[in-house]
Amino acid sequence: MALNNEENAIELLGGRTCLINLIMETFREFLETIALGVTFFGYLFCGAYILSLYEPELDFFKAFYFNFITVTTVGLGDFVPKRETYLLVTIAYITLGLALTTLTFDIAAQYLRKVHYFGRKIENVANAVIWFGGKKMSLKSLVRHLGDHFNIPLDELNNLNLDTFVDAAIKVEAGEIKTLRVCFLILFSFTAKESIRYFVERQLSIYRLKNKIHSAKVNE
Repeated sequence: MALNNEENAIELLGGRTCLINLIMETFREFLETIALGVTFFGYLFCGAYILSLYEPELDFFKAFYFNFITVTTVGLGDFVPKRETYLLVTIAYITLGLALTTLTFDIAAQYLRKVHYFGRKIENVANAVIWFGGKKMSLKSLVRHLGDHFNIPLDELNNLNLDTFVDAAIKVEAGEIKTLRVCFLILFSFTAKESIRYFVERQLSIYRLKNKIHSAKVNE
């Protein structure tokens, strides 16, 4: 009965940790998205106001329209700045706007890619191709060469589950697992859930041992 309670506590603790990390990561990404959107449109609004000051043919809304279609590389050409005196200012503004737009679209693409692969199981990692400059190598070959470099036995390399290893490494980066050094067996046979269980059980064992030592000192 006590063992079942401990197992339930382990699963609950691991689940809460994953949930908290997921909520924090989602909230952080949400704030970054909001901040980037505010910066992008704020840049367009400020530029439209400044452009309307020295371009008499462009009011604020026409200037905003011009800025938007220009920095997003649509470029219809229906509105163009005509004041040559401020041409360098306009070019500098458009150049910075293009850089900001590229950054915005890149982050948006990353979020869409994350949504596309959300919930998918990691599989066939060994055949994943990694590019080094103009040359490529599979992850399995890279791990094999790394094992040869550190003289790791072939049996251990053959038993290495790359799918489990990469899944665990991703969880370490996300903060769901503290480190892979705590449980090296995860590289070979443990699933991510089992690795969390092992880590929590290890911490509980250390906690019980400290309590026993403390109780023994008190009794003395």
